[in-house]
Amino acid sequence: MAISHIALLAVVGTKNGREYEFIKEVYWQQKYPESELLLNRSLIEFIGISPDKYTLITIYYNLTFDFGPNYYANITLGYSNNLNESSIKLEFEKGFLPPSNKSLIPMYTQFIQECDATGSQTEFVLDYGLEGITEWNDEHFILYNEQELNSTVGEFTTSIQNNYPRLTFNNAPTNDFSVIYGIRSQYALGYGFQKVNQSYSDSVRLLSNDYSNPHIINDESEPLATTRVEEPALYIDLDGINESIQLLTEDVPLLHAPELNFSFVFDEILMDYMDTFSGELPVLDITFTFIPTNARDVSFTAPSEQIGLNSTEISSYYQSGENNSYNVNFAKHFPEIYELFGTISVDVYIDIAQ
Repeated sequence: MAISHIALLAVVGTKNGREYEFIKEVYWQQKYPESELLLNRSLIEFIGISPDKYTLITIYYNLTFDFGPNYYANITLGYSNNLNESSIKLEFEKGFLPPSNKSLIPMYTQFIQECDATGSQTEFVLDYGLEGITEWNDEHFILYNEQELNSTVGEFTTSIQNNYPRLTFNNAPTNDFSVIYGIRSQYALGYGFQKVNQSYSDSVRLLSNDYSNPHIINDESEPLATTRVEEPALYIDLDGINESIQLLTEDVPLLHAPELNFSFVFDEILMDYMDTFSGELPVLDITFTFIPTNARDVSFTAPSEQIGLNSTEISSYYQSGENNSYNVNFAKHFPEIYELFGTISVDVYIDIAQ
């Protein structure tokens, strides 16, 4: 969000179902109205009286966006505890944001290549490339650790050799190094959630196909097909080893004999990468927790599902899909929820760790 101006509109208190608007300059005032920092301009302080205990305070702002200069809003909420809870809700006028199917950006598939330094070799050709590409283009390739390579290995130039990215160093590297690079895929990312301090593709977003891009090819010049995704499909970029990511789907209606089905797809690109990966491949641990919306102190956790990220294991145990992809399907049954609560809605928490 590119924000250039913020204005305070109103402060409203709610307690026991009754609303009350606090009058500006009578009950509250702007803390730093002349500050050049937008964060400071958003602060208020109560004067004269303080809100009653357990009052829900809602502050209304008007935000002015200016995408030209690339000003970005970093919204920081106050702390939460057993008495105070902070949250934010953004309301956009119709048409402010483009439709989700019109707001797509290419997804880059990330690869890591370990390069052995001989002390004399200056050119290093990477294992994955793009079909039919003859010249380096930043729209096709990303070097995620370019700055690190320049500072620790040495200066280099980029080019293409027979459809593959090539790094040419001014001086031959003397120590082994890793290249972390991304290749534009036949997927496109839409709305979703961006991880802090991560690249755009390191996120959780809606996923679509974009067949206008060429195929990614492996080290044997074989084109790697993508999977045709159905809408809505969700792309999940996992965090590092021993870290987990949690997805929450709210208010899922459950009827008699409730069953929820989940499908995870491993496409041909991932299958090929697992075949050539030199390190130890992790195991995905997926846990499903269901919490009734009318009884949040009760939770139902299904036995966790484990998927070894090994192409042989995946192809042996799971259903094959189109274009050499594999589908991992889980069906979760919770008849006890219906027996205890009847027809209700649940919040579904999905924790994925590796």
